[in-house]
Amino acid sequence: MLRFFKTPEKRLGAAPGTLHEETADYGFSAACTSYSEDVIEHASCDTAEACIAAISREDTINWLNVTGHATHDVLRELGRKLDVHDLVLEDIQNGSQPLKFEEYDNFVFIIVKSLVYNHNKESFTIADTKIIVGENYIITFSAEPVPMYLKLFKRLSQKNTKLRKMGLPYFLFALLDALSDGSYETLNRIIDTVEEMEEVVQENFQEFDIAEIYRIKQLMGHAKRSLWRYMEIINSIKVSDYLDIPDEVMPYYKDLEDHYKHMRDIVESVHSAATDMFNLYVSLNGQQMNEVIKVLTVFSAIFIPLTFIAGVYGMNFQYMPELAKPWGYPAVLGLMACVVCAMVIYVRRKRWF
Repeated sequence: MLRFFKTPEKRLGAAPGTLHEETADYGFSAACTSYSEDVIEHASCDTAEACIAAISREDTINWLNVTGHATHDVLRELGRKLDVHDLVLEDIQNGSQPLKFEEYDNFVFIIVKSLVYNHNKESFTIADTKIIVGENYIITFSAEPVPMYLKLFKRLSQKNTKLRKMGLPYFLFALLDALSDGSYETLNRIIDTVEEMEEVVQENFQEFDIAEIYRIKQLMGHAKRSLWRYMEIINSIKVSDYLDIPDEVMPYYKDLEDHYKHMRDIVESVHSAATDMFNLYVSLNGQQMNEVIKVLTVFSAIFIPLTFIAGVYGMNFQYMPELAKPWGYPAVLGLMACVVCAMVIYVRRKRWF
């Protein structure tokens, strides 16, 4: 889980704002949705020039969604045309970044995080969404497709909706709300997983996947720390001079703040449940180990006097009368049997076994 905090080696020693040449062709896809109260258009953008042209319309609000790893050429062209600071472009190019709100003269840059489920790897993780908000456009950058964007696009396709009427500040709220809904959906899946694991650990803890619950515990710890920053991001949006949130839109951001507070409480509960389950497994495993050690100790204690008796009669001294007697061998075996019975009775009365 510490990979979320690891700094890429290519950044170390480089000048701030440096875009690095990528030897691998990551590939990216971009789609722009331009809409007004009466019109909506959707177009795919394969090049930086097409992206710039798509968001340059002045009579509509333009949402450019970039999925995948945009190459340095695309980012440089976007930065040149939109006058985006090099430090912002560097943050977009690099992987995981801390939550951020930065206000510039001609745009606002926001980094938020959301819980996602990777269907290919069947694992949970935290993904970054990087947002540039301009005068009449919003650009979103995400490494993987965001399923909730499809629902947002369907809402945009409907006429006479608040999303079509209330302008860019409301669309920014709807975008952040869609990301929070995606986190809720993933969080529900995590809760189901944790509940299933609770049943396993109670019924047969030996089949319990300790590695999976540890990963969930670490993930929830990281999500909990990130959610504390969301309050700062939302407050910064509400008081931003550039965004200038209208009074009629402000309640929606307050409601979004309540959503993240509620999500933070859920994450803390899941983190506590995962921690308790992890500790329970360690405790049960230690208890089972103690039972095994107790059994082995009892057997060792029983065989200690037998070993002593066998050692005495194995010294081969010349004058040992029992060795010459025909009843000597069965007598020693009988003595050993009596010692074993006495030890077993003693252990049972002490309730050690």
